[in-house]
Amino acid sequence: MTGSLDELWEHVWSAPDDDRPAQILADALMERGDPYGEWLAVGLAGARGSRALRERAEACFLGALAEVVRRPGWRRGFLDRVTVQPASLEALDATRLHAGWRTVRRLEISARQDRRLVPVIRWLGGFDGWRWLETVALGPPTHLQALLRSPDLEIRHLEVGFLNPMDGGRIADPAVFPALRTFRLAEVPIHAPSARTELGALVRRPLDRVTGPLHPASIAVWAEIAEGAACTVVLEDDRWSLALERFGDLVATPLHPEATRSTVHGLVRRMPEGLRRTVSFTS
Repeated sequence: MTGSLDELWEHVWSAPDDDRPAQILADALMERGDPYGEWLAVGLAGARGSRALRERAEACFLGALAEVVRRPGWRRGFLDRVTVQPASLEALDATRLHAGWRTVRRLEISARQDRRLVPVIRWLGGFDGWRWLETVALGPPTHLQALLRSPDLEIRHLEVGFLNPMDGGRIADPAVFPALRTFRLAEVPIHAPSARTELGALVRRPLDRVTGPLHPASIAVWAEIAEGAACTVVLEDDRWSLALERFGDLVATPLHPEATRSTVHGLVRRMPEGLRRTVSFTS
């Protein structure tokens, strides 16, 4: 890439919400016969682009990055979402200067327990080339613990598959991932006293939202943890989103057309007497 293109890319990275420098970059790439320039122009125009164009653009643009990521997702013509596959550190190091990393907003790590990914996650957590990264999604505790080795990572959203109480206590510290605004977890050993303590500390961190699983057996524990929370606690399954508001009642939102209100009322009845609240339903 020439120095002038480097400068154009720098203007793009510095203005993520401004299409003007991106359009200039697209024009410059098309002048050089680069199919990614056409793909970028199509994305900036809000069009889908043909499958053939996407394939040509990906083959040209990804290069060495294709060896370490899969399921690339595009937004406005930019590489926006990737899932990292097991790769050697040498393969990752070969992509350190790749422009694609700079526009990634969502980084996904395999949810499988794979210790080969631990050094990969450490590399990603310590990578100094992120410019637009907002969300990291990963699975088992060993992967989260690897990410926690880079506590100053500037991410806004963190999604984990399973949370150990000790890790929840670390994330409760506002100095860990200081830009964090939302936290989502799929499973948690919520009935363990230590888990209640650490999750209680987590929801009192000044976040916008903590989202967890909605299970009938744990609704009372979640309600207890949410008391005095500094953020809104949202519990979800495949049918309902149930928000335990900080200073109000429960707000239930259907996520499935066949969701019935009786389900939510049944969940609320499982709460201890002192924690029961009135449920309001959104459309």
